[in-house]
Amino acid sequence: MENQDIWADKQLMQSLLKRKSSIEDLLKEYNEIDKNYEDLKVILELYQETGEEIEGIEGKINEINEEINKFELKLLLKEENDANNAILILHAGTGGTDAQDWTEMLARMYIRWCEKRGFKIKVIEISFV
Repeated sequence: MENQDIWADKQLMQSLLKRKSSIEDLLKEYNEIDKNYEDLKVILELYQETGEEIEGIEGKINEINEEINKFELKLLLKEENDANNAILILHAGTGGTDAQDWTEMLARMYIRWCEKRGFKIKVIEISFV
């Protein structure tokens, strides 16, 4: 970023800035998870010392676990082309209405999976032939 020659190439600069921003976002999220984890460790140490049940501890553990799972998915999808769109095509094939029903259920499962993870979805075409 400090190299002045890079600034002359607009496309390269945009690519580098985008990558830098992506890395900063990942680092910020990691630091937040780490902070929550450290807070949880302190709470658990307190529990071990006092033996008193701490209200909401299970919820906090589940929350941190979910944050870690989301972060892990982001790490898996950090390659150059992973930010690009994906096209999913489902065909019922042969099998009549049973195959069509199964394909519809599969489509709903994919849509819900994407929605849970914050992906944008656009159904382009549905055809029952």
